[in-house]
Amino acid sequence: MAAIEIRGSIIHITPEQELKGGFKCRFLGILEPNQNNSKYDNKYQVQVLKDKYPLLDKFRVGSQVKVNANVSSKDWTNPQGVTSYFVTLGLWKIENTGSAEFSHPESSTQAENTGFSSSESDDSNIPF
Repeated sequence: MAAIEIRGSIIHITPEQELKGGFKCRFLGILEPNQNNSKYDNKYQVQVLKDKYPLLDKFRVGSQVKVNANVSSKDWTNPQGVTSYFVTLGLWKIENTGSAEFSHPESSTQAENTGFSSSESDDSNIPF
């Protein structure tokens, strides 16, 4: 299984959500700024399973962190025969960097407008 390390600031932490099949998790949004051009900042949504919830207790929106996550993927073929691929980042470690090195000048507004939705959307065509 592949892994990824992300350094940046927390842009959201969702409450526990129940997904299809009774699966429960939380999501952590991370903004990884591009130091040369904020137009190319990366935003990641990392899945946090129940056994890892305590790792989030000391963090809040705006915290500077280093996140280690496993990368997994699966494919799904819809009724029309079109195959889609989904990638999941699963948190296994998070550290406070406390560093201004990764802060972004727009970080205060980024927390409010992240581009991620923590509310349920119409995902009836997605198998999970």
